[in-house]
Amino acid sequence: MQVQRTPGVLFELFGDRAVLLDQEGRELLTLNAVGTLIWNAIEEPTDVARLEDELFPQMEGVDRETFSRDLKAFVTSLRSEGLVTVAENPEAT
Repeated sequence: MQVQRTPGVLFELFGDRAVLLDQEGRELLTLNAVGTLIWNAIEEPTDVARLEDELFPQMEGVDRETFSRDLKAFVTSLRSEGLVTVAENPEAT
């Protein structure tokens, strides 16, 4: 599964947090440090499994299964807000 930022979403970094504004300018979302790390990692279209592999070593106090579940839930949340798009991997079809 590929995830990428939706074109037109604006964001600003404030320390270890990002503030996102949807393309219509109606929804404002502030990400915590982990959410910001994930947001920064999807600057280019990225496979969610690869994202998990790259980011998990930076996580402290969480097991791989929990991080995987939380990462997928976060991507789903961003998708429902229209901040990212998700597509099946082209090479898998």
